[in-house]
Amino acid sequence: MFEEETILSIKKRLDLHFDPPQFVDKKDAAVLILLRGDLPKLDVFLCVRSMNLRKHPGEVCFPGGMWKFGDADLQETAMREAEEVGEEEIYV
Repeated sequence: MFEEETILSIKKRLDLHFDPPQFVDKKDAAVLILLRGDLPKLDVFLCVRSMNLRKHPGEVCFPGGMWKFGDADLQETAMREAEEVGEEEIYV
């Protein structure tokens, strides 16, 4: 069971009332952590990387990826990459 302090800490860390980091380097990447449910039981959405990829094939990961020219910031990168994930790759 979660202690009240832990629950408040999680809520505070997930509260995005700050500006996301801006693009710093073309090697930057971002992930999106998707949660569903209510505390103390939360589902976390994960993906399985394609076996056809050169790097880390078949690994379980958060949806996300590398910054691309045109992304305003890393938050936009995470959102774009998450939209590119196929339904067959998402696990809860």
